[in-house]
Amino acid sequence: TNPHATLASIQQLSQLTDKKNIILLAGGILQVPQLEQDFISILQQLKTVILFGRDAIKIARFLENTQITENLKLAVQLAKNIASKENIILLSPFCASFDQFLDYKVRGKLFIDLMNAYKYNY
Repeated sequence: TNPHATLASIQQLSQLTDKKNIILLAGGILQVPQLEQDFISILQQLKTVILFGRDAIKIARFLENTQITENLKLAVQLAKNIASKENIILLSPFCASFDQFLDYKVRGKLFIDLMNAYKYNY
């Protein structure tokens, strides 16, 4: 639930695939005053960043490759619609979850449930 954890996740995945194959789902309540330029530069290299939650519009001002939805369920649906089979959908919100969820565990469980309900048809 912080930018450093998101950056670590992206760096790990970029060992397996090009950053342009990563679709990041992020958002909630931003807990830093602003995003660091290095972090923004990494996010700009992703296929897209789908934002949801209270501070989605605030975060989108820092990025060019964003789409905004109301909540995680809509974010997952959008990601599924734009993903191809080589893409990775990553939930790493870099924000607190309590604007829409009891805690990060509830948010994570919903993401898993939504992704498990989806079947790729390629």
